Amino acid sequence: MVQERITVLKMLEDGKITVDEATALLDVIEQPDLPEEQRIGTDPVQPFTRDPLGQPQPSDAGEGDLSGVDLAKMTEMKIHGVTPEFIESIRELDLAGLSMDKLVEMRIHGVTPDYVLEMRAAGLDPSVNQLIEMRIHGVTPGILREFQSLGFEDLNIGKLIELRIHGVTPEYIRQMEALGVEGLTLDRLIEMRIHGVDAEYLKRMNKLG
Repeated sequence: MVQERITVLKMLEDGKITVDEATALLDVIEQPDLPEEQRIGTDPVQPFTRDPLGQPQPSDAGEGDLSGVDLAKMTEMKIHGVTPEFIESIRELDLAGLSMDKLVEMRIHGVTPDYVLEMRAAGLDPSVNQLIEMRIHGVTPGILREFQSLGFEDLNIGKLIELRIHGVTPEYIRQMEALGVEGLTLDRLIEMRIHGVDAEYLKRMNKLG
């Protein structure tokens, strides 16, 4: 089975099959109950695609041009679910700076096409690197809308990430406002959180008069 995988990856490197066909063939190898004629052996291998039910089927697709592909990287992409469908859906978003490494990072951290579209609908146009960082720090469209509803409508991506890193949440802002704290700029809120100024601390200080 190991040798069969190597054979498929070599065919992919040589440009004899496409990424989609290689993925299907690897799936075939991992299903020992398939008929022998659908297993990779010493005879020439006919590429496979999938029918709507997900079963491997012979394909008439022509040879792809994937010479120079890093086999280790292709394996990593397979492990993390970077499928041809995912690649195409991301390409349709016209994001600059896409690479195999970035596609893997996007899958690892949950950057989906829907996430990109939602952030754009909220008024932001993040780069690939920013999208990954935003997901790492939990920046969601919902969080952005909450900040905007509190009057912080001109948030940029860098400031959003900074707010999340330091734990400045919409709830924290509402607590400060409820205590009558004035002049709450984003920078001041971040500084307060860095130094541990929370609602409980302010209540205790107020009791001192």
